[in-house]
Amino acid sequence: MKGVLRHGAVLIGWADTASTGRRASGDALLRALTAQLGIDAPPPTRRCPSCGAGDHGMPEVPGGRVVASLSYADEIVVAAVAPRGDAAALGVDVESAARATGDLTAFFAPRPAPGIREWTRIEAVLKASGRGVRTDPRSIDVSGPVVHIGTEAFDLATVVGPDGYVVSVAAAAPSAGLRSRAPRRR
Repeated sequence: MKGVLRHGAVLIGWADTASTGRRASGDALLRALTAQLGIDAPPPTRRCPSCGAGDHGMPEVPGGRVVASLSYADEIVVAAVAPRGDAAALGVDVESAARATGDLTAFFAPRPAPGIREWTRIEAVLKASGRGVRTDPRSIDVSGPVVHIGTEAFDLATVVGPDGYVVSVAAAAPSAGLRSRAPRRR
């Protein structure tokens, strides 16, 4: 593990993937962060909500006591974990700060593509919601610390991560302590 930070009840860590590969590095990072929460858990499992395959999809830590999320950029993996009592779901996203977002133009037309900070915030919320890009990313307003999708609320923060990267994390209620709960917008 190259780095770790606590943001409220959420532990966020990062590691290199070059020596062990993406999946092995991500699984090891999730186990290390879960252990820092005082929970001994077996390796995470995955199940794709669209096709049901177990070789991809959102990671789940067996035992149900922890919620988790992973993201990869270049040779970096970032993981976020929180006790289930503090968050119902998590989403984390990492991108190189130098990444151009022009490849997102088609997703956002006729508006301009978002900047990298905004894009990581959108991705984190879409992961936490479990919807992924099945939800139109243009419909996600990430300008504030709380994002609403239908009846769900997500606390949202951009945090310090590995040098040269932008990391955002979203947590579904119950609040993961990213910020105090705000009243729902009407």
